[in-house]
Amino acid sequence: KILVASDCQQQQQQQQRQQHRQQQVMTILTKPPHIVQDYSPVVAPAPPACVGVELCPQRLLIRPALVAVLLLSVAAAVVVLPQFARKGALAYSVSQDLTIAKWGGGCQATTEEQCLSQAGCRWFWHDDGPCDLCGTWFGDQSSVTGCRDWEPSTYCQETIFLAAQRVSGGDPAANAAFRAAVQHYRIRQGSGDPGDPLRKESLCNVWCDAAPPRPCFGQPRAADEVKGTNYGGRFLPEFFLGIPGSLALFQDVTHPPGTAHASLCDVGNLPDATARMTAFLDLNVRAEHFQQMAARGINVVRVPLGYWNLVDLPAGATPNGAGAIGGRWRSLQNIMPAASYTKWIDQVFAFASQNAIRVLMDLHGAPGAQADKSFTGCNPGFGNMFFDTDWNRQLSVQAVEAMAVLCQSKGASCYGLELLNEPDGRIPRDHLLTYYTAAITAVRKHLPLDKPLMIMEWPDQLGWWKDRKPFNYASHGRILFSTHVYPAEGADTIDQQAARDAVAPNLAGIKNFHLGSPYPLVVTEYALAGHGSAMPEDLFDYNSLASWYVHQFNQFGAGSMVWNFDAKKDMPSWGPIAAPQVGSRPVDWEAIYSALGN
Repeated sequence: KILVASDCQQQQQQQQRQQHRQQQVMTILTKPPHIVQDYSPVVAPAPPACVGVELCPQRLLIRPALVAVLLLSVAAAVVVLPQFARKGALAYSVSQDLTIAKWGGGCQATTEEQCLSQAGCRWFWHDDGPCDLCGTWFGDQSSVTGCRDWEPSTYCQETIFLAAQRVSGGDPAANAAFRAAVQHYRIRQGSGDPGDPLRKESLCNVWCDAAPPRPCFGQPRAADEVKGTNYGGRFLPEFFLGIPGSLALFQDVTHPPGTAHASLCDVGNLPDATARMTAFLDLNVRAEHFQQMAARGINVVRVPLGYWNLVDLPAGATPNGAGAIGGRWRSLQNIMPAASYTKWIDQVFAFASQNAIRVLMDLHGAPGAQADKSFTGCNPGFGNMFFDTDWNRQLSVQAVEAMAVLCQSKGASCYGLELLNEPDGRIPRDHLLTYYTAAITAVRKHLPLDKPLMIMEWPDQLGWWKDRKPFNYASHGRILFSTHVYPAEGADTIDQQAARDAVAPNLAGIKNFHLGSPYPLVVTEYALAGHGSAMPEDLFDYNSLASWYVHQFNQFGAGSMVWNFDAKKDMPSWGPIAAPQVGSRPVDWEAIYSALGN
């Protein structure tokens, strides 16, 4: 049966039978005009028919050689394969529920626990919910489940979504039953830490791009997805955000030469600094803000805090620094005692809890400044930062321990803590590891092991932590990493694809970390700014960009938080949750975050 007929007529008959079988299996629906090829069933092209009698005889010239090669291969296999099989080099099916057909070993296990104990292996499974379409697509599911080394995004796109499309056809954007069925396919990834009970878990999801031509894709999506925003500019005001009361807070404030603009520490020099800050916080911590977040689908809010909101330094003491910076930090601390800020922090937790939103507290401004930016509370001047001293790290540990005490008192409404915001890339990472280890030890005196602690790192520095894997569950508890995604500064990017391409290096770093690291990752800052004025005359599609961002981050992480909840009225792209529209239309956060995707 190795020999094959050589005439064109038999080949053409074979082609007709193949086409007939495809017609029996597939339902190919007529596509609406706006549906692109991505939606249609994928059909393997049939081999070209013989064109005239002169082409087919050419195949006769190579067939004897092919037959000889095939016969030799079969003979060799009869001799060689039993030898490999005796040595265990051929992987085979180990149970009816697990189909494995891999050479040279690979991921072989009959249980999830066995699977996730193997490096590089993931557990692919189909949940027990009713799903008629799932059986139509994959029968008993054994071909698409089990212990595998598959990459999750490839699994959801090619193994599940495209294969299901070949059978079902149609437009997934208009078929809620199809989208719901895809979500029955799930992935778990272990940490490689035998004592860690937690798993990275995601489900396959159908995401349809809001930008023309609106193609749909199968993508992983975090099972416990963070749908978040930042409540920035409150406890650590930044003048550029321009939220209500900013002009009054910074009125007549001067700043030293060499600093870009006034910071909160410069406000502290004024005799009425306490009254200004009190009025500012009363104006900007509001119950209706959290109602608005909940209506948009937000389930976690990140609250940036400064060390002065959490701890008081001994009289006359300041963080380490150079020159006159110590006096500016003292003014920052003198605005009001740390205990006075508790009133508004408590309000944040109360308003959030009333709207089923959890709070992530973030040490945004660290003693000595971890970057040369105003978000540290006191702009130290270009190139200046003094966080990396023993004294400043010690003060930072005290600040995060105070956050832990607050978090403990709030119970489940406290999502967790972020231990430091945006440390400058020039700070040696082994020094940061020393700080994080001490901070985690202090925090775990108050918080259980399963309460998340986040370590922020830039996308291009995540590899340092991935390679070292310095934290384990028994000693440190649940450790997550966070990162921030901003395109390089420059001229506005007004083309949708160019805007997406601009963050491709960041996404590559995130993907690399997600696939090779035991730690879940959340993008705790990204922005819609940098693509135009975002005013009504701006035609850039911010809604499509927001949808793309959220679902890209979900492919390789546990969710994301947009910066910021609000901003001044002429900067809606910096405050897209509160803004009634960004550019020429609203951003439909509720649809973006909905259970079945946008």
